[in-house]
Amino acid sequence: MHCKTEAELFQRICTVAVEFGGMKMAWVGLVNAETLLVQPVASSGDDTAYLNNLTISVDASIPLGWGPTGSAIREKQPVWCQNFLMDPITAPWHERARLAGLAASASLPLFKNGTAVGAFTLYAGETHAFGESTRDLLMEMADDIGFALNQFASESLRRQIEADVQLKNTILKTQQETSLDGILVVSEHGIIISYNQQFIDLWQLDPQLVSARADAPVLQAVAAQTGDPPAFVARIQYLNEHREDKSREDVLLRDGRIIDRYSAPVTGPDLTHYGRVWYFRDITERKKAAQKFKDLLESAPDAMVIVNSNADMVLVNAQAVHLFGWCRDELLSKKIHSLVPTGLRGQHSDHLNGFFEQPRARNMGAGLDLFGLRKDGSEFPVEVSLSPMETDEGTLVIAAIRDVTENRKAQERITYLNRVYAMLSGINTLIVRTDSREDLFRQACRIAVDGGFSMAMIAMVDPKTLRLVPMASQGKDEALMSAIHGILSSDEAASKTMGARAIREKQVVVSNHSQLDPQVVFRTKYTESGIHSMAVFPLMVSDAAVGVFALYASEVDFFHGEELKLLTELAGDIAFAIDHLEKQERLTYLAYYDGLTGLANQSLFLERVAQSSRSALSAGHKLAIVLIDLDRFKNINDSLGRTAGDELLRKVAQWLSRYVGDANRLARLGADRFAVLMPVVKPENDVEHLLAKMMKAFLAHPFRLNEAIFRIAAKAGVALFPDDGTDTDILFRNAEAALKKAKSSGERHLFYTQSMNEMVAGKLTMENQLRQALLMGEFALHYQPKVNLVSGKVTSAEALIRWNKPGTGLVPPSQFIPILEEIGLINEVGRWALHQANADYLRWHTAGLAPVRIAVNVSALQLRNRTFFDEVRHLVESDARTAAGLELEITESLIMEDVKHSISSLHAIRTLGLTIAIDDFGTGFSSLSYLSKLPVDTLKIDRSFVVDMTAAPEGLALVSTIIHLAHALKLKVVAEGVETQEQARLLRLLNCDDMQGYLFSRPVPAGIFETQFLTP
Repeated sequence: MHCKTEAELFQRICTVAVEFGGMKMAWVGLVNAETLLVQPVASSGDDTAYLNNLTISVDASIPLGWGPTGSAIREKQPVWCQNFLMDPITAPWHERARLAGLAASASLPLFKNGTAVGAFTLYAGETHAFGESTRDLLMEMADDIGFALNQFASESLRRQIEADVQLKNTILKTQQETSLDGILVVSEHGIIISYNQQFIDLWQLDPQLVSARADAPVLQAVAAQTGDPPAFVARIQYLNEHREDKSREDVLLRDGRIIDRYSAPVTGPDLTHYGRVWYFRDITERKKAAQKFKDLLESAPDAMVIVNSNADMVLVNAQAVHLFGWCRDELLSKKIHSLVPTGLRGQHSDHLNGFFEQPRARNMGAGLDLFGLRKDGSEFPVEVSLSPMETDEGTLVIAAIRDVTENRKAQERITYLNRVYAMLSGINTLIVRTDSREDLFRQACRIAVDGGFSMAMIAMVDPKTLRLVPMASQGKDEALMSAIHGILSSDEAASKTMGARAIREKQVVVSNHSQLDPQVVFRTKYTESGIHSMAVFPLMVSDAAVGVFALYASEVDFFHGEELKLLTELAGDIAFAIDHLEKQERLTYLAYYDGLTGLANQSLFLERVAQSSRSALSAGHKLAIVLIDLDRFKNINDSLGRTAGDELLRKVAQWLSRYVGDANRLARLGADRFAVLMPVVKPENDVEHLLAKMMKAFLAHPFRLNEAIFRIAAKAGVALFPDDGTDTDILFRNAEAALKKAKSSGERHLFYTQSMNEMVAGKLTMENQLRQALLMGEFALHYQPKVNLVSGKVTSAEALIRWNKPGTGLVPPSQFIPILEEIGLINEVGRWALHQANADYLRWHTAGLAPVRIAVNVSALQLRNRTFFDEVRHLVESDARTAAGLELEITESLIMEDVKHSISSLHAIRTLGLTIAIDDFGTGFSSLSYLSKLPVDTLKIDRSFVVDMTAAPEGLALVSTIIHLAHALKLKVVAEGVETQEQARLLRLLNCDDMQGYLFSRPVPAGIFETQFLTP
């Protein structure tokens, strides 16, 4: 048969067996080496799809492998089945065979190069179809098929070898032409076997020269381009003579290029020597890059070491030499492990091996924390970063090594400073929430020790002994603190301590080595307690060192600039807290006590009254509160000064404390007012008698002030519980009402009555009404003319204030002026009167009338007010006509209260152009010497003298004397309260200048005054 392929052969034999051999069906199956199943590859006569999904195996362990085909292949011999449907080994396929009409089968193994690769299986339609002659013929046919298969295999192998050789040659040629190297292969006889274009281009050769295949001319052309041609040729000859040697060298060319030359022998499998292959590569740029890399390595700030997989150091920079102390050649002869301390070398070796197994870059910040070993044996902390570098020699590792000794120290300082900041924050938080010095001191020491200090202590200066007294400590045993207490209480040794020095110099005192520092008193004790550094910070309040904050550390040389600055701030914060708490305590004290006398204030006194009231109520007895007001205390304060006044108040408090026997029953309520609580008042007790006795004793007691003896009178008001009130506030108000009544009536003491309260309530109501009157413009000025006694003409007028009370009408001045003065409203009302009088005067002037000077009364409170002069000056400066239109009337008694101040004030007012009149002259007991000095223009004779003038000769004589005196001092005289013609006649005879009174006119509103007295 002429078949060209196995497939064609297999199909042809199946067809022949069926068409010409009388077989019912025939097929060829090949074994799948992985599944051990026999897969049909060719068939004929399969009309019933017998082979579809047919499963036959060569595995003897399963029934599907026991059939004729599987057994023939496995056992490598034919299997004849003369009755297929009855044979047990064919049971899995009986049904298929019955449908296909198959009765007998023959399975012959097929061999390829001695291996059973499949089977040729034939089927007959009748049993016992395979006789001996048929079997022989089929076995011969199987042998022929095996022979054909071997032939196909040999031919296929030959073609495969030829294809492989052709492929390898193609690959080799492609490699040569695409190689970066110039390649030249020369036989041992000097004949060029092969070369590539890169070789020609690299050496810039004539292609014809190379294609001539002669090595000698090419060698000469190449050698001529080198920097040393004889040496180059000599080296070539040496290698040709030493056929087994390999060589790699750098060749420097005349044009500056550097060529990497590599050579190796070409040897066959049988060690036959065929010649030598040469590789040439231009490495000029690589060399430049390598040099640049070395330069970069040298300029790197860190120590740089390049290591291969054998742990050899192949390149180091100057920083590595400097860091480790070895010279460069020494380092390059060592393993990298020699730079690692002995105890860490095993671990380091594992890390290095792990790196080469999985090379990856590690940045400096994420590097390994290691220790380096110098040549001198000293160890130091380093930080290492690793980076892989791929080279021709394989993977190398670039190690950047940094000495982190200073960084580690800096980090330790930062960590410590962070602890200091945390401590600062903790103590500042404590300062905000603490409410006592004891808690502040205790907690501040605790926070300091929790923050890392071995011990902390706060000591304060005793203001009496001026010694430091420990207030709180934390961190050490009682024995050490007992020793510190002992030395601080010693007169001689205490002054030598660091704490005493911090107090004296008002600055921090530091010892960074307590064992060797002579300024440390307890050197041995501190050392035994593990304390080696300490700092003592003064606690400064108002530029005074009031205490110290001492911190102790276990390390030597612990305290330095930055932390000392922070700790000084911390000491300042503690000092601030001390000052704040002292002020808070002072404020708390002042909230309940009088700061001058130490007695309870009104708030605390009323609390005590309330407590005593509850006790009195449950016990069924009464109690009394007595309010005491000192007489003429202001005069003492003004004449002797405030210091003497304060001293008097303290002495009064001391006297009352001794007399009453219990300072808790006393209080100071105001400038010169005190209170006494009588917690038990029983019916048999004569309270009035006890009070009178106390007031008499008080008056009799001599108080020494400024080397002079004073006896002080007082007034008292008393209210009884529960008679005068069951509520503390009501009881107190009723005592105040009794005191006010006593002061106004001149009585030494009075008990409260209901009428007093009604009077006080009425007065309070009027006070509110007066304030409302000023806001609502209910005040008005009435004018009473002053007339010349000779001509009868109006020369001036006095402005008199009136209150036009809604629903009531005009209220007499005597009912509201005292209240205005008492509540201080006289300043605002007096200011209004002055401005209103000026406005009326200017209005009259503008209207073309003949205005007269208006006299305005000035109260004592106004004249004492520091702003009174400025108010008058601003008013005068507001209009040039004002000064000529106003006169100020001041009572004689007011002037005489403070003559020197009055003279000064009146001079200043008079310089503004205003005139000044003394009102009610004759009632203030003026000294004639002072009268001559007063800057006044007019004397007004009091109405009482004018009345007495007609009643008795003495009265007339007195008025005459006043008029003559005034005229002698060149003062104008005005008589007040003139109501009869007889009074006017006598005043004319006595040469009095002007008169004022009901005889001529009552005070009238401004409009009527304008019509009656100013209109021509």
